[in-house]
Amino acid sequence: MERRVSPMPILVSIAALLLAAASSSLSEAADSKGSFEDNFDIMWSEDHFTTSEDGQIWHLSLDKETGCGFQTKQRFRFGWFSMKLKLVGGDSAGVVTAYYMCTENGAGPERDELDFEFLGNRTGEPYLIQTNIYKNGTGGREMRHVLWFDPTEEFHSYSVLWNNEQIVFFVDKVPMRVFKNNGKENNFFPNEKPMYLFSSIWNADDWATRGGLEKTDWKKAPFISSYKDFNVDGCQWEDPFPACVSTTTKNWWDQYDAWHLSDSQKLDYGWVLRNLVIYDYCKDTERYPTLPEECEKKLSKVIVPDKWKEGASNTTEGGGRKINENKLLSKKKRWTPYGTTKCTICKQQVHQDAKYCHTCAYTKGVCAMCGKQVLDTKLYKQSNV
Repeated sequence: MERRVSPMPILVSIAALLLAAASSSLSEAADSKGSFEDNFDIMWSEDHFTTSEDGQIWHLSLDKETGCGFQTKQRFRFGWFSMKLKLVGGDSAGVVTAYYMCTENGAGPERDELDFEFLGNRTGEPYLIQTNIYKNGTGGREMRHVLWFDPTEEFHSYSVLWNNEQIVFFVDKVPMRVFKNNGKENNFFPNEKPMYLFSSIWNADDWATRGGLEKTDWKKAPFISSYKDFNVDGCQWEDPFPACVSTTTKNWWDQYDAWHLSDSQKLDYGWVLRNLVIYDYCKDTERYPTLPEECEKKLSKVIVPDKWKEGASNTTEGGGRKINENKLLSKKKRWTPYGTTKCTICKQQVHQDAKYCHTCAYTKGVCAMCGKQVLDTKLYKQSNV
């Protein structure tokens, strides 16, 4: 799970933000950088963890025996959490790289959690990013996106902005998902418990790729995910109650501009919703005949600037990041979100490589991308591929 500038909920440059964060009284807020050893402990399989010669790049590997994972030494409540990742390249079907925040070390029954899960695929097929949110052990708030780039070729930033008003998942400078606090009593918004930050690589070929149809090819092992440039600017938790919790508004990540997307970020977010989302639990009426309460206020209509529409200028701006459409289209059509493909059944616009929208695929018990029958319909409906 992570982001910035166009992403950062503030209408100023990153440099200005960093200057403001540094110059304002941080009130015991922690700004964590430094070495791996300074910030993390390895959770399991230390022999599957390596670093570059200078120690600035960290690698987790997965083979048929085991994966590997790490977690922060400290817990945090609210802040900005960012890491650069380069995902497993080639045939990564069944492999999941998880980058997430959680209140507990393990799947505790009362945990709060903010998830980025990167779902591997066959060579040449796009990675899917699944985000999810848990409160008091209850999740089921999945969204899935495709990306406008190949996340295995180079490092990209994945960040989370978390304050009492909203949770925003960022990829590079683009807000991919916004989860708002509706302010109602007992609402589904994790804001009370401090969280560790984790990352791990593991085998999930029972569900991760096409609902479990595509199995991990262990002849391709080891599978390696890489990390660098960890950055936290947040309220470091110290029992029983750290002073920074009551003064977080002295930090940029918990001021008014960080409680809402900026105008430019709203445009970026609209572009994401229109082009990159392939599953949204708030639209899954088969799974939720009565939608969760927070779905009522989600953005239902988005505006996409003409410059992002098909046939517009060859270079578009996405979250302050230039996206060369020609490069995407010529390299691999499947990497671009631009297209006019429609669901075979309902004719709703779908991702360029898909045959069905998620609702129709779900109803038929088939893979939305290839149209083949899913072996285990129950598993398919649970995983919402």
